[in-house]
Amino acid sequence: MNKNDKKKKKKPFAHNFLLSPEGRLLTTFDGYMMLVILYSCIMSAYYAAFSLPSMKILSFLEWVTLCSFSTDIIFNFMRMIQGPDGSYIKSHSVIAKNYLKTSLLFDLAATVPFDRIISDDFIIVKLLRLMRLPRVVRLFDLQRFKKLGTFISQG
Repeated sequence: MNKNDKKKKKKPFAHNFLLSPEGRLLTTFDGYMMLVILYSCIMSAYYAAFSLPSMKILSFLEWVTLCSFSTDIIFNFMRMIQGPDGSYIKSHSVIAKNYLKTSLLFDLAATVPFDRIISDDFIIVKLLRLMRLPRVVRLFDLQRFKKLGTFISQG
């Protein structure tokens, strides 16, 4: 094997930042995010009906939720998507365009900590927190459940 062959087989640096949807990291993270989304939906509905309690543990959980949603956005820009032929697309620009078209707007709206930006006295804060509810659709993504079930049974 000569020098030119080694250069040809070397993958581009950007491919180091791609994540396989079937990999252990994303499978585990998707299971964790299902729990975070469930918590967020329940608490968002609670906060919309009642006021935001000032308990430190709930405040801490809100920051954990915010960090989890932010990490999810980053991972979605790195998550390979399946093309029409079933193979994984490894182009960051195609992955980003797909994410921009599908759910980035909802994910960003769910991640903004409106209760920290706007005073709790406004009813609009309660309504803006309900923007997290579209993430409940991810709870019913059967592919994620199948991957998580497969991962748990193998583990």
